[in-house]
Amino acid sequence: MENLYAEYWERPEVDWHARIPHHYHVSQIGVDHSDKDPSEHYGPCLRQSFYKIVDELPKAPSSRGNLRMGNILHEQMQLEEKLKNPSSIIEFPVYIELERLARKISASGSIDIVDFIRCCYPQLFDTVDIKTASSYTLPKGDYDFNPTYFAQVMIYTYILQNFYFNPALIKARFLEIRYIDKHNAGVYVVRKAYDHEEAEKAFKSFVDRCFKLDEHLENNTLPETEPMKWCKYCEYRSRCTANALTDENTPSFTMEELEEMYHTFTGKNALWRGNYTNAFKGYISGFKIKE
Repeated sequence: MENLYAEYWERPEVDWHARIPHHYHVSQIGVDHSDKDPSEHYGPCLRQSFYKIVDELPKAPSSRGNLRMGNILHEQMQLEEKLKNPSSIIEFPVYIELERLARKISASGSIDIVDFIRCCYPQLFDTVDIKTASSYTLPKGDYDFNPTYFAQVMIYTYILQNFYFNPALIKARFLEIRYIDKHNAGVYVVRKAYDHEEAEKAFKSFVDRCFKLDEHLENNTLPETEPMKWCKYCEYRSRCTANALTDENTPSFTMEELEEMYHTFTGKNALWRGNYTNAFKGYISGFKIKE
């Protein structure tokens, strides 16, 4: 059945990650996972978000290539979904304005796929988030339901259900994440039923974190560190370790010091057959190296 609202909702391409004062993106903020072990916390980290807004570092060529490949696979899956289900909405834009104690901010995002199920009344919908990963980072086993990944799609669904749709006419059904393995071209799907109370808790945490980051940015103070699984690969880890606002006050390290730090952090050696490993090269990309 033709979707009569497609022209209204599917708007021209927008940079949802643009750095705009007092405006935040859902994927940039996330929810609080301080109660979890760092190995179970995949981000985002407010301190990292702070650095990206205040003084962002350029991405390495390899990272730009990986992101581009991810975007190609991402767009292909959206195209296939639209062909399979014309009623689905691709890149559904959401925007909300928030105010607390005279502080005004806004938040936005773009939902990869909103799938409408037209056989029911009230009408049901599923919210789908597409993620690309390498064979190494692809969630497996217990990681399939990693709370960090589901937080984003949960917030999106809560916003749809409470700010856009009439719950009496349109109800959320499932939250779904589709992981695309960039190395093996496999697609792994995990889903869970939408729980309103759980989603409301995630949304409130997201709002709190928006205001928290906004205050840190206004006062030019660093948010607290949020240890997580990917800290060892963060491009800002040198700056973060020194609790520095910018790279100007960040210390430099010798290669020997970095080798020792890498081994302490990962348990792996920096050298293999006399050469530095690619993993080590990626690890040191955010550090200043002494001449």
